[in-house]
Amino acid sequence: MTRFSPTQISLAVAAAFPACSAFADDSQVLPQVDVHAAAEQGYAQQSTSTATKLGVVYRDSIYTSTANTVILPSYTRVDGALFYSFGSDYRLQLNVENLLDKKYYASAHGDNNIMPGAPHSYKLSLNAKF
Repeated sequence: MTRFSPTQISLAVAAAFPACSAFADDSQVLPQVDVHAAAEQGYAQQSTSTATKLGVVYRDSIYTSTANTVILPSYTRVDGALFYSFGSDYRLQLNVENLLDKKYYASAHGDNNIMPGAPHSYKLSLNAKF
């Protein structure tokens, strides 16, 4: 059996930076279209049984409708996860969305139907292979 040492940590990083512009025929900016957005995620396997994940999501400000009068502000949200494997077939996973409890507006359906982002969200799951 190999003993774990700090030099055996494996890391993985993924990132996406989409950019988009969308206009109607009369040069109005279309609603719900981010000009800039970003998502980064880092995963670290600390041992054969434990791992962590940290993610950052950025969304640029957006218009709520084609009237272009109401703007949802940009936001940055941090998410995290912990993993614990036991045996060869089971993994316990705890996900936390909005780790820093940031207040933000996630989306809108017109100028007066604006949806706030969720506060801390926790999800605990047990995954089994069979």
